[in-house]
Amino acid sequence: MSILHNNPKIKTDFLIFYLLWPIIIVPKEIQFVGIVIVLVYLLRKHKLNFDVLSCFMLAFITIYLFSIIVNLIGNTYELERIFATVNTFSIWVCSLFFYLIFKVIPLDLEHLKKITFINYCILIILWISSMIIYFITKFPRFEILNRELYYTEWFGNMPVIRFVGFMDYPNLIIMFFMFFYPLFLSYLKYLKNYIFRILLMILGILPIIGSFSRSGYVIMLTYLLIISIYFTYTKMNRNLFIAISFFSLSIFILTIFYTNAYNESVSILQELLNAREGSNVSRIYLMVESIKITLVESPIIGMGVKVTSLIGYPLGSHSTYVGLFYRTGIAGVILGLPIFVIITLKILFTRVGIDMTVIKISILMMPLLFIFEDIDGANWLIIMYFLLVATIFNKTPILYKDSR
Repeated sequence: MSILHNNPKIKTDFLIFYLLWPIIIVPKEIQFVGIVIVLVYLLRKHKLNFDVLSCFMLAFITIYLFSIIVNLIGNTYELERIFATVNTFSIWVCSLFFYLIFKVIPLDLEHLKKITFINYCILIILWISSMIIYFITKFPRFEILNRELYYTEWFGNMPVIRFVGFMDYPNLIIMFFMFFYPLFLSYLKYLKNYIFRILLMILGILPIIGSFSRSGYVIMLTYLLIISIYFTYTKMNRNLFIAISFFSLSIFILTIFYTNAYNESVSILQELLNAREGSNVSRIYLMVESIKITLVESPIIGMGVKVTSLIGYPLGSHSTYVGLFYRTGIAGVILGLPIFVIITLKILFTRVGIDMTVIKISILMMPLLFIFEDIDGANWLIIMYFLLVATIFNKTPILYKDSR
């Protein structure tokens, strides 16, 4: 194992993780150049082996390209929207190749944890910095080179500091959490100071709370609950776990029927859903309008290029599945949805160690989050999704050198 850790050839495979924050912070044009350079370097080192999932990805990319070409020939678009479409299409292609590469390369899981730990600590530092800057300066917004660290807005009838972390938009903080918090947690066990571990564990959640993402809150709480149940199960006698589970379920049912907990929970959920009412309206409008336009104008191959709606956001945004239909129509949905179905089913039946299981749980929850978020909302987002899927499917022995 020490030989592998000292092998620079293996560690250069993690270039995309080393450059993650520079890629996140710089403009999309520079992001794309950096991603392509890393991809070309990796393609020169590794052979590709297509599987069923990658074939569906390739088929979807093909219909997406066809839709773009047809719509560009038949319609006139703003240059900005054309560049955005070329970027999105290209990043899908890059994601396919990253998936194929990371599915077969030797992966040093311990080294990956270390890089992820550092990257996640940077997120925590940025959140702490945003709080310090706001409380010292009282600036309602802080940005560098057109990238926002935070801004203030109203959330549930109260002003809040919404953490952005120099990303494209706040909800990407949730995606960052889902991708990297599992490995961040896995690395914490190497720290000797127990109190410091607990402190970092809690600090790792605060940037997500600071994002004030409603869907993110639900996803985070659900994820942490599942993780807690899973680790309890692995550390406890099975019969004892079943007994405690039945007891807890009984207490929960009694609480629901004999207290006001149910009404209070519903009230809190409704308050959370309506905390940013304008956002609800815009999301619903974009989804409905995107589907209507596609059904009327191009139901088979979709609209190809996202145009700006009346409310200022591109049609086909704020939902991966609506976006698939808007851009590639029925043909794209037929080829695109199986990508997520195959990933979900394959992950369910892929056996890995405890460290990778926490990543499995994150990836299994992502299709639910994609109902309200774009998988390609940021260049790094779609790449990291398929890259982490590939690490779960990776069969190299090094991958399973975890601490179980």
